[in-house]
Amino acid sequence: MYTEEERREVAWRRMSAEEKQAADPQRFLTEQAARAEQQAQAQARWTADQLCRLNERLGPRYAGATLESYHVATDGQRAALVALRDYADRLRDYGREGRGIVLYGGCGTGKDHLLGSLARIAIGKYHVAVEWIRGVDLYARFRDAIRTDTSESEIVDPLAAVPVLIISDPLPPVGPLTEFQAAALLRIIDERYRMMRPTWTSVNVASGAEADQRLGAQVADRLRDGALCIYCDWPTYRKAGTWSKDAR
Repeated sequence: MYTEEERREVAWRRMSAEEKQAADPQRFLTEQAARAEQQAQAQARWTADQLCRLNERLGPRYAGATLESYHVATDGQRAALVALRDYADRLRDYGREGRGIVLYGGCGTGKDHLLGSLARIAIGKYHVAVEWIRGVDLYARFRDAIRTDTSESEIVDPLAAVPVLIISDPLPPVGPLTEFQAAALLRIIDERYRMMRPTWTSVNVASGAEADQRLGAQVADRLRDGALCIYCDWPTYRKAGTWSKDAR
């Protein structure tokens, strides 16, 4: 048998929010405040975990990257930052529309710095989950799947489902994608394209034409459709060291 207090508690739990507010306004407000605090704490833990995971993916060099810390020396960089800040301001809307980002150009121009900065905004400001993967690691996962008799769907499905996927340079150092690489990449890109989930990509190429040729029409068209495409044609940040012939 229920006690009177237990019956009142059961009845309370079955009430709608409007009924609770009318029956006991103070208890209703207290419970609402406690629930909001729990949600805020859970959100803070999620954000911290996601940022920590992103930093692990980026590595120490880009772990603290922000748009503000990006060094600007050319008009092209200034224009790129304006465009990326605009994307950041509309990130939630662009995400719903499936609008991605393609940063293409030479090595060392800060493409990964910029995408890492936006990823941090997506997680910290909008609470949007982000996955970061390098092209070489992506293809290694598929090769490992062949050796271990793992289903390709175990690789494709999580990458296709994440709200924002960042692929850092999906191209091999020289030449176009192999048939195997092209098929693997297309599976992911096509699924995300059909589900209108944005993909952000950095591509180390000298021109848009080279990107099209090396990525292949099917992948390139899907990445570019509706996307913010920025040609990073400014000089590399990386400073060349000096090889010493006397070094032993």
